[in-house]
Amino acid sequence: MAKVEDLIGKILSSVTGSVGDDEIIFTTDDGRSFKMHHYQDCCESVTVEDIVGNLEDLVGVPIVKASEDSSEETPEGIKKTRQRRLLHLDIL
Repeated sequence: MAKVEDLIGKILSSVTGSVGDDEIIFTTDDGRSFKMHHYQDCCESVTVEDIVGNLEDLVGVPIVKASEDSSEETPEGIKKTRQRRLLHLDIL
């Protein structure tokens, strides 16, 4: 399984996916594809909640920094835990 750091130094030829989708696919100029996806357990719902910036800006330029953060919260009075996974990509 690839890690987000594997994108460092790569040049993307396309990025497909948007808010509301269940995955985003990053395709590099050397033909490799990296899928940001979560395999769901029985009752959970997982979608792309937000995208900051324009994914098109990632195409054609090298990725110079790639990192991933995650957090978890359980709102008071709610039995479900909300998990977030944040992917950060920086370009030149």
